[in-house]
Amino acid sequence: MRGRSLEVLISAALLLAPALGFAQASADALADAQACARKNLPTRTLELRATFTKVDRVGGERVSRAKVIGKKLDDGLQRAVLRFDRPVDVRGTAMLMIENATGPSDFYVYSPDERRTRRISGKSSGGLFGTDFSYDDFENWRGFSKRSKTELLPDAVEAGRSVYVIAGTPAAEDGSSYERIVSYIDRETCVVLRIDSYEPGAKLRKVLHADPASVEKTGEIAIARSIELQDVLDSTRTRVSIDAIRLDLDLPDRLFRQTDRASGS
Repeated sequence: MRGRSLEVLISAALLLAPALGFAQASADALADAQACARKNLPTRTLELRATFTKVDRVGGERVSRAKVIGKKLDDGLQRAVLRFDRPVDVRGTAMLMIENATGPSDFYVYSPDERRTRRISGKSSGGLFGTDFSYDDFENWRGFSKRSKTELLPDAVEAGRSVYVIAGTPAAEDGSSYERIVSYIDRETCVVLRIDSYEPGAKLRKVLHADPASVEKTGEIAIARSIELQDVLDSTRTRVSIDAIRLDLDLPDRLFRQTDRASGS
């Protein structure tokens, strides 16, 4: 009887071995794709200029411009600040994003009219600062990590480039306006070429495209200088042109604290 039991265990192990091997291979492939996606995050600091051109459903355009600075602090987490200088109605407005290792990112907005900084407590998929970008979209664009259940989908081709495809389901308690986010990552440059963001009910709400032809290297980082975010529901889109990219500047931590936003520093 004992010999028979041993045979059953051996047979079960042999049957499970291929499945376990496949699961490990899938986990390794997902880790490779995620490592690729993180490859183009700045190791220290980043500064750039971003020009946002929103095109409404009848073709009208509104142009906004912001200086963007980012830093990885000693705790390994990212912080980023967008400070707008045009148009006049948003001049001086600033947004601080703080990556959080145990929960959703924290957002703070400084309004020059109110002369105070306020913390953002809720999120929606609506656009901010005269663009189509929501808080979630800014977070996804800058590559901030999120608590989510991720899976690697079959490789695909995007804009003629071979890409990894990663699908993520944000944790419900993090309050994301999206229930599913699918990212397409260039296997060669590791630049995210497309992000599909779905609202509850599997409704595609936003699609972000990066132009592979605009990808350039600054130092060791590859960056797409031309991207576009489309709001499928509102039939609007925002083009983003990026220039004046600089890395590894001496940016003090105080520039990335919410208490300094009102001071204009």
